[in-house]
Amino acid sequence: HKGNEIGVHGIDAWHDVRCGYQEREKISEVTGNSIQGIRMHWLLQDNQTFQTLERAGYHWDSSFGYNETIGYRGGTTQVFKPLGVKNLLELPMHIQDTTLFYPRRMELTEEEALTLCQEVVSNATLYGGVLTINWHQRSLGPERLWGNFYCKLLENLRVQRPWFASAGEAIRWFQKRRTQRYESG
Repeated sequence: HKGNEIGVHGIDAWHDVRCGYQEREKISEVTGNSIQGIRMHWLLQDNQTFQTLERAGYHWDSSFGYNETIGYRGGTTQVFKPLGVKNLLELPMHIQDTTLFYPRRMELTEEEALTLCQEVVSNATLYGGVLTINWHQRSLGPERLWGNFYCKLLENLRVQRPWFASAGEAIRWFQKRRTQRYESG
């Protein structure tokens, strides 16, 4: 469907090229689609992760974010090329549901979370770039019944008329932008 895509929710890809390749290929095999991107489970990474993911065949990653707070781990709303890679792009993650609501994380009320998210949205609106939201949809357990908040957050975003893009669409836009060259004259 338009606007949807599947990526890998990696387990061992962050530290092992062979596992990264196998995780990507298995999802490609099941879906019949070429898988381009990944977000590591628990946002795991070390100083070689970007190079490992690139060698495993990924074109983009969206694991550069926080588990314990929301905001700009990379210091930006811009998609960027991490040091040490040739082509891999990082789609930085800014807001995550478990970060906002889990007891051992921020443990916010919905009102507090909405206020904090609005600050991040305002920055993205002011400075441009992307705003990446990671929302878990896998559990019907009581700790994950945050769907109403997610709908409110999306409605607040919709009012500002953003471009709602899939990760791959955003990456392709930034890749195209990176190819532009300006000459003085």
